[in-house]
Amino acid sequence: MIFRLIFIFLLVFNSIHLYSQTEEEDTVVVVKYDSVKFVNGSKQAAKIIEISDKYVKYKNPKDLNGPTYSVKKRDIAGFVFADGCLDLKQFGYDNCIKDPNADLVKDENFKNKVLSIDLFQLTSRHFQLNFDYFFKNKKQGLSFYGNVGFLDQTDSETYERWETKVLFSGKMYKKYYFGFDFKLFPAKHRKLTYVYSFGADIGRSYLIEEKDILGGWFYNPSLGYNTFHSSYSKDYMIEGLYSSLRLTNGFIWRITNSIFLQCGVTLGANYYKYYSIVDEKDVNLFLPKVSGTVLLGFAL
Repeated sequence: MIFRLIFIFLLVFNSIHLYSQTEEEDTVVVVKYDSVKFVNGSKQAAKIIEISDKYVKYKNPKDLNGPTYSVKKRDIAGFVFADGCLDLKQFGYDNCIKDPNADLVKDENFKNKVLSIDLFQLTSRHFQLNFDYFFKNKKQGLSFYGNVGFLDQTDSETYERWETKVLFSGKMYKKYYFGFDFKLFPAKHRKLTYVYSFGADIGRSYLIEEKDILGGWFYNPSLGYNTFHSSYSKDYMIEGLYSSLRLTNGFIWRITNSIFLQCGVTLGANYYKYYSIVDEKDVNLFLPKVSGTVLLGFAL
């Protein structure tokens, strides 16, 4: 009887052991990884190493000893950690999803008065000082500026420089002028903000005309008789009026809350009015305008 009970016990124990072993063999172990979702819709399993202001660094979760990959945050739509979502608002993410308004300029950081100089004008020996005022509604703004040239308008070499060459005309040198722009912001202010503007300016321009002087016999009062002069040419410096109307498209890059970089491309029309020594009449010129601007500014 005792041997029969021992035999039954061993048989049951062996059956339980075999059953549990079979269950272990059928069990699939699921390993959770971090994941990165890109703005193009693709996903990447990853072991996230670091999240900074501009980059997200991660490794291949199956090769943690391998290389570390670095991706710009602007290319990432969201990320999820294996052990749950983290609130990383300081990096522009809310519950692992990129906040579309994270880079909006907050009211307390919005600077509406900016003083700047045009770096592009410096390349043509001009100095231009700009003052920008952005309305509190953040949709419009006004810009006022003055420009002065440092080249000598009486020197013929001045008119050989590229900035004095006017399309379809001769050579004009804008010595000094001032103007304004009315700026419009069609979208909300971000670190990089699109802007377009309508503007006008007015000032003084100069050009040099060459006139042929015919030779011949002329009375010389100091000598008391006629003398002969050969034909020659003479340069005349002429002062005139300059003005323009224009449309500018560009952007404002807020490098910091206090340092701004504004870039734009301008199309418009120039108007020149002067008295021609050669033709002996007033001349009115309407010419196309193409220019650019690069303003480095500081908030006041």
